[in-house]
Amino acid sequence: MKKFMVMLLSLLMVLSLSSCGKKAEEEVTPEAAEGGLAGVVNPWAETTNDDIYILFSWKFGVPEGAENVVFQYAEALNMAEMRYEKDGASWTARISLSEEYEDISGCYYDFGEPEEVLLTDFDGEALSGKGYFGPDGDGNYAVGLWFNEKEDLMFSLSAISSEGEITKFTDSQDIFFPEEISAGRSERG
Repeated sequence: MKKFMVMLLSLLMVLSLSSCGKKAEEEVTPEAAEGGLAGVVNPWAETTNDDIYILFSWKFGVPEGAENVVFQYAEALNMAEMRYEKDGASWTARISLSEEYEDISGCYYDFGEPEEVLLTDFDGEALSGKGYFGPDGDGNYAVGLWFNEKEDLMFSLSAISSEGEITKFTDSQDIFFPEEISAGRSERG
C-alpha cells in the first residue's frame, strides 16, 4: 500500500511539473495579425496626476474645457502623459526626465523647419522651444517641444485635428507650469 501511494504521488508530481513547463499560447485575433500588432506590448498604464507628481515632483495643469482627460505613465520610458480632447482636437502632453533636449512627442512627421515657441518657468525665465505645425492627411498637427534644463525635464505637447488648423499652443503655459505647483514651490521657499 505504501509503494502504491508513493508511486501515485510521484506520478502526480511529474504531471504537475510537466504542465508548469508548457507555455500558454497567445490568442492573436485576425485583425491584430493583419495590422501587424501581434505581440506588441503597450508600455502605458493609467495613473493619476497625483501619482505623476510623486514620480516627477511635477504635475500637469488640466486646461479649462478639456474633456476625456486620461493620465498615463510608462515606467520603461520614465515618462508621463496627459491625453485630452479640446476644441475639436486630440491633445497629448508629456513629461520625461531628461538631461538633454530630445523629441518625446511620439509623433513621426516630416516636420520641416520649426518655429520658436516659448514657455515661462516659475522664476519668470523663458524656455525656448520648437514648434511644428502642418497638415497630416485629412487633418492638421502641432508639436511643441521644450527642455527645462534647471529641472532636467523634457516637455512635449502635440495635437491632431480634423476640424481646422492648429497655429499655437494656447494652453501650454498652464499645462506645464500650473499655479498649483507654483504655489507649492513658493511655500517650500
